[in-house]
Formats: sequence, C-alpha cells, structure tokens
Amino acid sequence: MVKIDKVDFGEIVVGGRSFYSDVSISAKGGVEHLVKSHIIEASNIVPLLAGNPACVVIGTGMEGAVKVRPEVRQILENKGIRLFIERTRNAVDVFNGLVADRKKVAGLFHVTG
Repeated sequence: MVKIDKVDFGEIVVGGRSFYSDVSISAKGGVEHLVKSHIIEASNIVPLLAGNPACVVIGTGMEGAVKVRPEVRQILENKGIRLFIERTRNAVDVFNGLVADRKKVAGLFHVTG
C-alpha cells in the first residue's frame, strides 16, 4: 500500500510522486487526479469501492472547506466501510496510520482550502 509522504497547501506527495491537485488513492495504491470541487458526492467514492477497502479517509482541505454529502456516509455505512473525515493534514496522518496497521484503505484528499 502506498504512503503519503507529505502535504502542503496545493501539493501532496504520494509514494514519492508530487501532485498539484486533489487526488484519490485506491486501496490498491493507484493515485488519480480529481476534478477540484468543494463537495464530495457518491460519484467521487464509487471508483474507490472497486478495491474493497475496509476504510475510506477523506481530507476536507487545509481549512476544512470541503463538505461530504450524506449519501457518501450512507453508501459506506451500508457496505460496512469505516469512514474518517478530517482536515487534510490530519487525514494524511489517519491514512498513514491505517496503512502502517496494514488496513486496506482508500482516500480522497483536497489539498487547498
């Protein structure tokens, strides 16, 4: 599983690669750019479910500007997937802790506001 090396405003480094956009990280370690949005909807998390994660971590931005729609919580709850929603710096710590504990984890990270 891939580790997040660092996050700064506007940048996230995952597995040694820098990304200057919001990203999703699959439970298999694949990293994809996300279209910038301040709302996380069901369509944002559906691709993450293909890897059958035990946990999903959502980073809501450095100042917590991103909102998570209720249906996201409901979908994950219905599938028995544990959801963590934190400001991005904290979300990175949660994600890396789950990786260190060998949990199957996926995530979405907003790297600005």
